Amino acid sequence: MGIGLRALVLASALVASPAMADEQQFDLICNFGKTPIRYRIDAAIGQACEQDCSRIWKMGPVTSGDMTLMDTTGTPGEVQQTIVINRLTGKLRHWIRGLDGPLTEEATCSAAPFSGFPPAKF
Repeated sequence: MGIGLRALVLASALVASPAMADEQQFDLICNFGKTPIRYRIDAAIGQACEQDCSRIWKMGPVTSGDMTLMDTTGTPGEVQQTIVINRLTGKLRHWIRGLDGPLTEEATCSAAPFSGFPPAKF
């Protein structure tokens, strides 16, 4: 095998490595006071869910500093809310537009192994 082909095979193996998938798939355990909430995140496909994943949603923008887990501010018929985590500090900010005005709650999060999404029924 020539050097060029060997380099190509090695590069392909690195791109598809499970370690890289692990960096894109993880859970966050976020403590809102004494109440922990688990978020399941697959940044590779841009999806996330909360707790038992009764609903899996499309994530918003992801940068090296922030990860938008949910943004329904432009979605008609949805409760207007955003969930953004600071990837550098682990601080989560959840903003909800309520009937009596906006509500903001904050949490401190830590990473945990990805627990997966439930299987689809169809």
